[in-house]
This record gives sequence, C-alpha cells and structure tokens, in this order.
Amino acid sequence: MNTVNKGKQGEDFAVAYLQKRGYQIVSRNFYYQKAEIDIIAKKGGVLCIVEVKWRKSDFHGAPYEFVTPRKRKLLARAAEFFIHKHNWHGDTRFDIVSITGVMPNISVAHIKSAFYFFYICYLYNILCFYSYLCEIIENNENDCFCCRGLY
Repeated sequence: MNTVNKGKQGEDFAVAYLQKRGYQIVSRNFYYQKAEIDIIAKKGGVLCIVEVKWRKSDFHGAPYEFVTPRKRKLLARAAEFFIHKHNWHGDTRFDIVSITGVMPNISVAHIKSAFYFFYICYLYNILCFYSYLCEIIENNENDCFCCRGLY
C-alpha cells in the first residue's frame, strides 16, 4: 500500500473512530496555502482540528511524536484561516489521532488538546514585550532577571 492510500485509509479509520464517539465531521483534507488539516470535527461546541498519524510500529516513537513544530505551525495557520472563513466564535482545540499497527491489529490513541498553539503564541508575544521593556529599562537584556536564559 502506498503512502497516499495508507494516509486515506488512516483518515477514514479516524473519521469512523471519531463519529462513533459523537463527533460531527465538518471537513476533511482542508487546505490553506501549504497546510492541510486532515479532519475538522465538532463536539459539544468545540471545534477540533485533528491530525492523523499512522505508523506500523512505535519502535522509533509513537505516531503522535511525529507531529513536528513546523506541522503544528502549519495546522495553526490553516485553522486560523478556517475559523475566520466560517466565522467560528467557539472554543477550538488541536487533537491527534495516533494509529499504531497493521490492519486488523491496530491500536488507536486520541490525544485531545495535543498542543496549545494559540496560547503558546500569546505567551511568546508577552515574553517578547517584556524583553523589549527590559531592554529599554536596563539597556542590556543580560542584566534583567526576567530575560536571563530566554535567548
């Protein structure tokens, strides 16, 4: 099975898995620029941006460990575009459906709130602002206690 077929089969399995647990599938394979969101689902007023990862084994790490920081950033950009495009005002979270094994012997882990991209960006912006203030006040960021070790 090639990787495209395996990816589609993994996403089909994840969709069925989520639907059995009460999720409403809003969109599949949503593209924005270079980013793709595998599944967008809703449950209980929460919009879930779902990345699906499937590996034959976890010898080199669990499938969810392969969602890189770059992929998270791309997912966040695509999610932000989707949210604005569809005028969504509710909660949003990023989930990973991690599939390990070969059919029919597979295991599934649904990691809810796998990462908090927007919150992390918010905190980063606050730290950058404080760093800027410290530079102005101290005129040397190395002398300011709140900036030590950040750079």
